[in-house]
Amino acid sequence: MATLLIFRPHQREPKIVDLDARPWMADVDFVLGGAAEKVPGFFSIHHAGAVHRCVAYALCDRANQSLNVAATIAWAPRCGATWAWG
Repeated sequence: MATLLIFRPHQREPKIVDLDARPWMADVDFVLGGAAEKVPGFFSIHHAGAVHRCVAYALCDRANQSLNVAATIAWAPRCGATWAWG
């Protein structure tokens, strides 16, 4: 079983989709709306009260895309970044 957490720009929470098997890369491309590539350094995520192994994907051509704040916040702690507010 696999769980997709789909982070969209301008949405605070991911869409959660439970699958019976890992998705094919063509499915990932379809959901993201174009050719996708792995996000380097993203190997785990905190979800539902636990840390899970994962793989993250983003569009290959992100030049004209909005910053995906929710995904960035989810990704940053995995690579050692910290946030300071105020």
